[in-house]
Amino acid sequence: MLASEAPGSDEDLLIPRAQVRDAIASYCSPNRYAGRMVLVTGGTGAGKPTVAKTAFANQKGVIYTSLRPSCAEAPFLVESWAAAVLKELGMQDQVQEWDNPLDLCPIFIIDVDARFYSSQQLKSRLLEKLLFTSKRLSTDAYLADFVIVLSAATAAAGLRSNVGDLRFWEVDIGDLNKGKAEQYIHLALAKWRAAQLSTSSVNFNLKAGVESTVLTDEEEKQLVADAIAQCGTRVDLLERLCHSQWPSCRTREELERVTVEVAATAQRDAVRAWKKFMSLLPATTSKNRAQQLAFLRRVVESSTCEVTSLDAADAFGTSWQEFVLANAQTIPVHPFIMSISAMGVQADSVLMRRAMEQQIAMWEKEH
Repeated sequence: MLASEAPGSDEDLLIPRAQVRDAIASYCSPNRYAGRMVLVTGGTGAGKPTVAKTAFANQKGVIYTSLRPSCAEAPFLVESWAAAVLKELGMQDQVQEWDNPLDLCPIFIIDVDARFYSSQQLKSRLLEKLLFTSKRLSTDAYLADFVIVLSAATAAAGLRSNVGDLRFWEVDIGDLNKGKAEQYIHLALAKWRAAQLSTSSVNFNLKAGVESTVLTDEEEKQLVADAIAQCGTRVDLLERLCHSQWPSCRTREELERVTVEVAATAQRDAVRAWKKFMSLLPATTSKNRAQQLAFLRRVVESSTCEVTSLDAADAFGTSWQEFVLANAQTIPVHPFIMSISAMGVQADSVLMRRAMEQQIAMWEKEH
């Protein structure tokens, strides 16, 4: 998809995240020359594309495209691609004539599709080619700015060269803080309550044969607390719960039941991803068990990428390349988020921390 300006978002699902949005926009400010490359990273479902788009909402000269493996062939991955785009926009002959090149040099927001991280695509090093081509067009040639949205878990597996040569800025899109998550859930419940009241102040549920009243303030407060405790604050999971599952509920009991079900499904996905990761590495042996336990405890206790990737690989008796590739192959849920610039790792989510805690408990019983 190509557009002359950044596409909008569904206001009902939009979560204001001014800090990270402004951080992205600041690197591509109209008050400076073009030639920046920004990597927007984070866990799967953290809301990376939405934040990247809203950073340039209604700004002219923003071109957004979702990059799939089928469109990542030679015509895109050569310098002539950007020249052709600039020519199509009528900008090519004007680059040296304007006082502010950003008025004519576009901002490319490239959302790298999840299929881009398949084993075949990782082996062909397409991601690496994309990033180095973007570097040549931005920080080398000053033709445009690039904002590239990547999965933090899988991007590291697609980079084999020295990332320091890329000259990029990294903006990590983490989970919502508790306050933002509470605000989002309260708004969703307000919409749910309004839907109940739009029919009647008291609805009669023919199927269940019970009366359903709107929530009291205390009941709503408890529902919000339960949703965060069980699901965490990952954007896509809260969106699924609040806007896909809750609208069909008619009673407080149904809201509570659905919350438990959504959280349980997500937890099973996290455990399944962890088990697959373990099967891809020699961590199932007890050779480095003490080291593995120490590593996992550090990861579970930390909310940042302060544990280095070298410590991670060493704990599992493998190379860094094998470690990140195993982590990338557990699509769509990954055990670890990896900082591309700092080369650190952290647990992908609250749910993954729980899966790791289960593993720690199992290993502790061995001793």
